[in-house]
Amino acid sequence: MLDEIANNSHVALTTAGTSSIEFMARGCGVGIACSVKNQESYYDEFTKLGICLPIGKYVDKKWNIDTFNIKKLVKSKEQRLKISSTATSLLDMKGAERIVSRILDL
Repeated sequence: MLDEIANNSHVALTTAGTSSIEFMARGCGVGIACSVKNQESYYDEFTKLGICLPIGKYVDKKWNIDTFNIKKLVKSKEQRLKISSTATSLLDMKGAERIVSRILDL
């Protein structure tokens, strides 16, 4: 069911985990939040690469939400296209296909 929703979505707001990679690879405009320490590297690197927008961090038991970026992502088709085209130039959903092809070529 997540595949169907993700494939038909233009925007995804998610945490900086593996689900964010799946949304980006599908071409969604993604806003990511960092909710735990082990998400910090994805949060920092993905936003530096310009493949998503940072929308908040959970620090000292409190959310620091970036409402400006959330509004920009939801309202601006141009912003969504910019980050989604950057993301899909780096990510796609064909990793398993490439692995199987490589194995079959052995």
